[in-house]
Amino acid sequence: MKEKYKNSSILEVDIENVLRELSKEIRINNINSIRDYLIEFPDIIDIIPKAVNSAKKYFPNAQIVLDFYIDPEIDDKYPIIYVRAEDYDDKFMELLNKAEEDFMEDLIGKKGWILLTTDFGKPDE
Repeated sequence: MKEKYKNSSILEVDIENVLRELSKEIRINNINSIRDYLIEFPDIIDIIPKAVNSAKKYFPNAQIVLDFYIDPEIDDKYPIIYVRAEDYDDKFMELLNKAEEDFMEDLIGKKGWILLTTDFGKPDE
């Protein structure tokens, strides 16, 4: 991955392309923080679309939101994907775990991180 991004302008173009494509399908909040994170951790650029696609596969009618999480208690921050549904039934968390399994192995050995979860909000919150 480092070899591919020896030139920072190539990295920036790749990040912009990924974010532009994702913004056609999902809501993106805190895009500048996400962009900065991906510049620091380019090893997950290709995993974010895979995680979004997994969420869409298991939750085709839900709103998918890419956001940026900052832990208020410890120095931890990373992109986070929220799944927001009209109804949270008994199978919701089971499906969320299955969606996460689709890309979790891709994070092994990466310096960057991404989380797929829900905030139990309604779409467009």
